[in-house]
Amino acid sequence: MLKRNPFVFGTGIPMFGSAPYEPRRFDLVKARPFSSGVVVEEYVARRIA
Repeated sequence: MLKRNPFVFGTGIPMFGSAPYEPRRFDLVKARPFSSGVVVEEYVARRIA
């Protein structure tokens, strides 16, 4: 069993330009399971209200 929570964090080479670090939540928008057991999941950043 694999449990995970999508989360962007850390230091190192910036992935999102020079924006300051801020934890973000993501919502699953699509999941595509394969017979091999692999699941490709697509997430989008949750909008801040």
